Formats: sequence, C-alpha cells, structure tokens
Amino acid sequence: MKKITFTSELDVKEINISLLLWVDENQLLSQSTQRSGRSKKQEATLRLCDHLKEFADLPNFWSQPAKRDSSYKEVNITIQLNEEDNRLLTSSAARSGRSKKMEAMLRLSHHLKTFADIAAEGKRFINSN
Repeated sequence: MKKITFTSELDVKEINISLLLWVDENQLLSQSTQRSGRSKKQEATLRLCDHLKEFADLPNFWSQPAKRDSSYKEVNITIQLNEEDNRLLTSSAARSGRSKKMEAMLRLSHHLKTFADIAAEGKRFINSN
C-alpha cells in the first residue's frame, strides 16, 4: 500500500471537504439530524471531529459497503474542518495510507454505525442494536 505523506502548510489549515454519504450512512445521518435538530452538515462535522479525537486509528481493511435497496440515496455533503481537526485528519490519513476524503468518509460511517446520537464532542449514545 502506498504511504501518503502530507507536508504542505496548506494541509493543516481550515478546509472544506466534500464527502460521499453511502445509502446507509445517509439514512443514519438523516435520522440523527431529525433527533438532534441540527443540519446534516452540522451533524456530520460534529461526528467526524468527535471520531478524530476519540479514535486514533481505523483498520486498513475497511471498504465501501455493498449497496442496498433503500428510500435513501447516496448524497454528497461538504463540511468544514478547523485547523486542529484538519491536522488530525491529515495525520490519520497519512498513517493509514488512505486519502483524507476516504479517511473522513470511513470515520463518519463508523461513528454513525457505532453511536445512535451525539450531544457534543465526547457526549455520545451507543447504538443498542
């Protein structure tokens, strides 16, 4: 696996990142936003930032889930990361050898499947399924 290194100053500034939400993740995020009252962008940003701070690494074998029939579709969402969260994402992507976009997508997916809701960073509610 090709190791990616990020050395540019631009890699640790505030960024906007556009992520593909697969069908399952779109459904989970939509349901979570209905419960929290936040927008999809706010919910996705909060969950990704929480995951970056709480979980150092993700397994290298994670991949895109199989598509299933659903009333939800894949969607793209653009979120903004501050300098610190971008630094954490950059470091995590470099360690895993994944792109920053794929690292963010996998981390958001993991958070949505692991935690039913989030009140604030560090204040999560585990799925009971």
